[in-house]
Amino acid sequence: MGGIKRKIITNTILITVILAITTTAILAITTNKLINTTLMETLTPFAQTASKSIESNLHIMADRIFLIADNAVFTDETANQQDKQQALDHAASGIEFTWLALYTPDGRLYTGGKNSPRQITDQSLFQQMKETQNLVIDDTKAADHGLEIAVGKPLLSGDNIVYYLVGSYKYDLLNDIISNIHIGYSGLAYIINQNGQIMAHQ
Repeated sequence: MGGIKRKIITNTILITVILAITTTAILAITTNKLINTTLMETLTPFAQTASKSIESNLHIMADRIFLIADNAVFTDETANQQDKQQALDHAASGIEFTWLALYTPDGRLYTGGKNSPRQITDQSLFQQMKETQNLVIDDTKAADHGLEIAVGKPLLSGDNIVYYLVGSYKYDLLNDIISNIHIGYSGLAYIINQNGQIMAHQ
């Protein structure tokens, strides 16, 4: 009788443990799927709204470079270096540029602000402008005076590149937007480039 009781108790405990583990596993899987579905439905609109805010800000940065690039003095063969520098100084006076400069087709500084790099040949921005012959927004870069976001556009005369116009903005332009995006109590937004590196974060 004692042996039968032990077997009954053992089997009962074993069945109870198996049922508890199975129920817990099913609940965990179901809950996880439900949370993932809920988060996707909730966060997708947040991500779309945040991306539109960032995109509109990048458009403003790009539009300013387009507007400056329209100045005929930059491609005018009769205009000298001083004329071009005056045009750059005038364009940069009302915009939050860290520096604004003209570069020769081989990537060397022609004229620009005091913080302008001497050359841009080692930057991906230069290679992309050269390949696309169009406006390019670079990744966030660390400089001596803080983080920057460079925007560049080739200046063409016919099919030939005469100069590269490059302006570098303070990172604050993006950071102000990123810092104002809050998801719940602790969630926040950040920007990742195509290589998976974080380019902007609160």
